[in-house]
Amino acid sequence: MKKIMMTLAMMVTIVTSAAAMTFNEAREHALFLTDKMAYELGLSTAQINNVYEINYDFVIAVAIQGQPFSACQSRRDMDMRFVLSDYQYHLYKKTKYFYHPMSSSRNVWSFSIYNYYTDRGRMYSTQPSHYKDYRGPANPRKSYSPPARPYAGKELRKQQRINPHSNAGRK
Repeated sequence: MKKIMMTLAMMVTIVTSAAAMTFNEAREHALFLTDKMAYELGLSTAQINNVYEINYDFVIAVAIQGQPFSACQSRRDMDMRFVLSDYQYHLYKKTKYFYHPMSSSRNVWSFSIYNYYTDRGRMYSTQPSHYKDYRGPANPRKSYSPPARPYAGKELRKQQRINPHSNAGRK
């Protein structure tokens, strides 16, 4: 009887640790990561909205859909390059908890941003405008589309005359 109970307890532990992340948890992780990126990188409101989508898509693809981490990371980098200024992108790549925000150990995902920002209740910026209704790349917003090629953001910034060192548009 004791052996059966121990086996049952072990099975419950294994199932619990292997349980996938929920969409709401992924949304919360993406929001927290985006908020800290907005704070440290000085993102504009439009950039916050786009970076949230990129982070959300990345977390969903890796932690829920089980897509290969390296392919998701490459797609995320390409999208970030499209959205961020040259200076912001340099900081993003240099900051490990932004550039490689997730790691897995024994089927449990952890986010390195929580090691640096321990107060999970503190937010520096407002929620992205589509925080509650964005559900991934199958239903993207019309104002943002991922780049067709890397480094397209530089051309976009020239068209929009965005000065990455200006405070215009920031909260």
